[in-house]
Amino acid sequence: MTRALFIVDDSDRTAAHEEVLREFVELAGGVDALILVCGLATDDAPAVEADYIDRFTGFGARATHLHTDQPDQLEKATAVWFIDGDETTMHDLVPDNLRTELRRRNDEGLLIGGTGTAVTSASGIDVEHDDH
Repeated sequence: MTRALFIVDDSDRTAAHEEVLREFVELAGGVDALILVCGLATDDAPAVEADYIDRFTGFGARATHLHTDQPDQLEKATAVWFIDGDETTMHDLVPDNLRTELRRRNDEGLLIGGTGTAVTSASGIDVEHDDH
């Protein structure tokens, strides 16, 4: 089992955040990456998702919206990016079959990234952390 999580502080909108996103693209496969973007618990989700899709494609990856009703979309993906939003909404809007598929694909090496809250709420994968 290989689990890969890429947890970030999504409140950081500086140039350093751009470098973090560039690193995510590289870890996802660079120009061979297919990143699915999910912002369903975010205010103005279509615009925020489009912004992340543009950023990821600007770094050379292919990126598109994650359709929560199409878990088979994960089969070809190399990574999924969850945009921060309301934790309860995120948990409630991600169907159980998608959550199961996320965990299965993560076990196979699918990179899952975003804020800790978004990643754990959407995927059901617990993240242990040390605040030091």
